[in-house]
Amino acid sequence: MKLTHQLVAGFGVITIFVIISGITGILATDAINSKVETLTRITTPTVQIVDDMIITLAQMNRVVQEFAAEDNENGLGNLRSEFDSLGQRMSNDQREALKLIDEENVLANMQTAERKYSIFKEKAIKVLDARRSELAAEEKNEQQRYKSVKEALLKQLNDEAKELTLILNEVATRVNTLNKKADEESRAALH
Repeated sequence: MKLTHQLVAGFGVITIFVIISGITGILATDAINSKVETLTRITTPTVQIVDDMIITLAQMNRVVQEFAAEDNENGLGNLRSEFDSLGQRMSNDQREALKLIDEENVLANMQTAERKYSIFKEKAIKVLDARRSELAAEEKNEQQRYKSVKEALLKQLNDEAKELTLILNEVATRVNTLNKKADEESRAALH
């Protein structure tokens, strides 16, 4: 009888150990899944969106530069259409990024980028208007005045684009840092 009690007691201890191990494994798996979800659902798409925003900004700046040098009315119309399309893509990317970002510092940087983009777009539109006015002007003095305004705005626009790119790069860097942190936390949860 003693042997049976010892076997039952041993079996009970093993059963309790298996149950505790299983619960620990389930909790660790949930923690890992949470971190992996952060990486796959939030961090990686945010980095991609911010990279897309930087590319779109460079394309918008290129279009404005081409517009400023274009003489053909059809070319101006095509470039304006491309500019508007890129502007819409930038706005969509901004909305998507803001939906995904929940870290306070990154969100603040993204909001700063949004304000900078508004300034960039406003100046870009002024460049487009100045170029159209330059082409429409009949007097040389008036053409020269619009050309000077356009050139000054182009310089400011380039500066705005550089600053905005730096801010967006900072956002991407911070998101990558969060990505590494979440990866480390998932490894720690695994151990």
